[in-house]
Amino acid sequence: TELESSTIVGIDTEWAKSGDGQTIAATFQIAVQNPKSCLSTYVVDLLVAAPDENYRICCRGLIEYIFSTKIVLGFSVGNDIPKIQSALYSSAEQSSGVSRENLLDLQSLWDKDQPRSLAACAEFFYKTAKLDKYEQRSNWSDRPLRPEQLEYAALDAAILLVILSEKARRSLSRDKV
Repeated sequence: TELESSTIVGIDTEWAKSGDGQTIAATFQIAVQNPKSCLSTYVVDLLVAAPDENYRICCRGLIEYIFSTKIVLGFSVGNDIPKIQSALYSSAEQSSGVSRENLLDLQSLWDKDQPRSLAACAEFFYKTAKLDKYEQRSNWSDRPLRPEQLEYAALDAAILLVILSEKARRSLSRDKV
């Protein structure tokens, strides 16, 4: 499958407010690039995982597979990991659930004078690219998710792979000069 053949996986989450007002992970997005350089993105609904033990176990298996076998690319991902753990693991299991060993935070690759948000990074590399962050503030606890929300969530994960590829290409070009 695409996931099995990918070395690097882009991830992101979208958050919602729970009934008691806590911020929780509503979705988990996974972007992969196949050998023909085509991107595919999957949006996993984490709110469904709460009441459905079998679904939660499947999500945990997927996330553990990704975090233990792939280079996991995120952007300012430090807050996402605890939200994913809270959605899928009991308090006792959280410390062992998701390994950060293979995690690469794309934001950490920027110099201090370079863009610090994902939208700014996309625009930095692609002047015509404008990430519309409107859907980020939409209600991620409403089901079903709207097509615009799914598209936004998928793009946030996919753009990570595109930005990393362009940053690497530019670095290699500079080194050849």
